[in-house]
Amino acid sequence: MSPKIISQQSAYNDGLKFFFTGSPCARGHIAERYVSNGKCRECDSENNRRRYQRQTNRGKSLFELWPPRPDRVWRGPVCRSLARVRVNGVTLA
Repeated sequence: MSPKIISQQSAYNDGLKFFFTGSPCARGHIAERYVSNGKCRECDSENNRRRYQRQTNRGKSLFELWPPRPDRVWRGPVCRSLARVRVNGVTLA
């Protein structure tokens, strides 16, 4: 069963969160819209999905996002001078 066609103003007066016009949005979805801002629910869910994907990828390192290259292998930090060792700010020889 399709949603009942109701205008944004009458939905606002009735205290509803959503209204349905039956006409497609800018992206072509025929879905309910929010009374507060008139946005399509399908467009909003797509935007939330993309935002969630960006947020989950934000904390990942480059090694997790891209496949490893066999010609470049991480071997740890390079020790520039084995003769110098610093302990609590004092350089030991």
